[in-house]
Amino acid sequence: MRGPNEEESGRVAWLSCLPRVEVGLYEVTETQLAKSLVDANEQVRQSFVTTGFHDYSTQQKGQAYKRLCDAYVLGTGRLTRTRIALYRPETKDGDPRLWVYRFVELLPDAYPGDLVAIVQDGSKCVVTDLTLIELTDDRRATLEAIFAPADPDWS
Repeated sequence: MRGPNEEESGRVAWLSCLPRVEVGLYEVTETQLAKSLVDANEQVRQSFVTTGFHDYSTQQKGQAYKRLCDAYVLGTGRLTRTRIALYRPETKDGDPRLWVYRFVELLPDAYPGDLVAIVQDGSKCVVTDLTLIELTDDRRATLEAIFAPADPDWS
C-alpha cells in the first residue's frame, strides 16, 4: 500500500481527531473494484482491535463465521447506510478480508490507487475515499455527529 500524500495526510489527521476513533487505510485495486473484496491489511486490522470493532485473530475461518456490521459510506454527494463484511476465508491461510457492500455504486469515482479510510470507534463505522473526499463544513459536522459521544458529559 502506498502512503498518503500531503492532502490525504491532512484528511487522516482531521479524521483522527474525531472522538475515540481509529482510522485504517487501504489502497484501491482493480480486483477490489471488480469483486469488492479487500485484504484487511495490518493497519486496518490493528485499528479494529484498538477500538474493539473486530479481531480477526479470534475469528474462525469460513463464510459461516462472517461478521456483518452496519456502516456508512461518505461519498462526494452524501452519506449512505450500508454494511461491511468481515471474514476469513477457508483458502489462502484465512487471510483477513472485508468488503463494503455497494462500494462501487456508492463511490463511483473511486479508482485504483485511491486510498480509502475506514473510520470507526468500535461501534460506528464510516468508509470514505480519502483521495477524493473534501472535508467541507457540512461533512465535518456529519462525521462529528456520527462519532459524538452518547454521554454529553464525556470528555
